[in-house]
Amino acid sequence: MTVEFSPSQALPFVSALSRATSTRAIYPTRHPKVIEALAELDKTRAESLEPIHGEDIQLVSLEGELILDSRPIASSQLLFKAFIRGMHQLGIESLTLGAGLDRQECEQLVDGLSGAAPLAPSNHVTIGHLQLSTTETENSAQSELTEADLEVGEKAYLRLREDPRIAASQLEHFVWTLMRKVPQTDRRLLLIPPGSDPLRALFHHSLNVALLTLAQASSLGIHGQACHDLGFAALLHDVGKLLLPAALLERCDRLSDRDWQVAKLHPELGAALLCGLPPVPEIAVQVAYEHHWRYDGRPSFPTPSTPRTASFASQLTAIADSYDALVAARALAGGPGNQIALSVWQGRSGSYLDPTLVRHFMDAVLPQGSEG
Repeated sequence: MTVEFSPSQALPFVSALSRATSTRAIYPTRHPKVIEALAELDKTRAESLEPIHGEDIQLVSLEGELILDSRPIASSQLLFKAFIRGMHQLGIESLTLGAGLDRQECEQLVDGLSGAAPLAPSNHVTIGHLQLSTTETENSAQSELTEADLEVGEKAYLRLREDPRIAASQLEHFVWTLMRKVPQTDRRLLLIPPGSDPLRALFHHSLNVALLTLAQASSLGIHGQACHDLGFAALLHDVGKLLLPAALLERCDRLSDRDWQVAKLHPELGAALLCGLPPVPEIAVQVAYEHHWRYDGRPSFPTPSTPRTASFASQLTAIADSYDALVAARALAGGPGNQIALSVWQGRSGSYLDPTLVRHFMDAVLPQGSEG
């Protein structure tokens, strides 16, 4: 007697594939969490797919929903939402998993979906790409970051004051653009010189911090959605400054004590603006609130209700933030004292900044010769 295949039989495997992909996006290949996730994926492959007896299964991403063999599954779950976004950013419309799918193919699929390696079909994996012409596909994969891209990002960033929901959605896509195009862009062109207009200067600084944070994350082996969330958080770290009195942003001289007390409110203002704002990830709220916290735990601002250490995302952002503010802006503007500024920045290692991450930043992120 033939037993009719039900898509629900493959759902445990799809869940395990989503979990393994998210885990691989964060951790390197041999990390225990990755090994555990891949073992669970192989277990569900044997338990869920092998009993199907020769049936292919197809996953389709359609208008924000995940369709398993013509039936929508619980795409509202956070696990599947991240998986759907990953498929979309890779330009994948469908995945067909054939009978005979083995463990090695599963691991290659996880690497490809997480962004840790190029995604490629195999004997039992067929990839359906979004319908783009050959020219469009090549341009999407190979084009560099353009002035038009930066203009889109700047307009969305400044729109956060009036229409934060729409602006946040636009900026989410902008960060995916950065991740896709930055590897093809001349590294010397990535950091943006500060401008004379205070609002444009704020965006340029925030963009530089996002680029430097994305570079740190990538060099640490963080890929896909996790890398995107770190870059998104870094881009929004100073968003609270948009809510400060305009006169404070325009001040070129040293702030008075009273003005400084107002300026120090920007982490709390930023976190409040981002809290509960889709599609802003939770770590962006943390980074907005924590990016001025010292690594050594000494007093900084804002003061937490209970003593705690800044999150990993906040520490990565703090390194990029302080480097751009102290060093990169001077070098890009052609100003004097760049080496002095670099020395001051390095002197913050162990006090304001995590010394291990500072060393990694200098070794893996800074262009050669920038220390000399």
